Amino acid sequence: FGRHGMIDFDFLSNIKLEFINNIIHEDHYFGMCLFMQAKKIYVLKDKIYFYRIRANSIMSYDKQITKDNLNPAIYYLYDEFLDA
Repeated sequence: FGRHGMIDFDFLSNIKLEFINNIIHEDHYFGMCLFMQAKKIYVLKDKIYFYRIRANSIMSYDKQITKDNLNPAIYYLYDEFLDA
């Protein structure tokens, strides 16, 4: 959600929601917590941005995932997804 929306800063301050440092896809946690606490959500259907695809982005990750290149904060999930 990090780049797809606008948030009332007073609301964000009141719920004390912040991004988690040093993990990939921190916006997933942020977005879920934000939407669960929102009382109003407005959807603008107009396309007002251009999406840029770039090399070496976490969204175009092409390496084999191992515990050596996985963030330690989610090691506990590694074994659960070995067969996925």
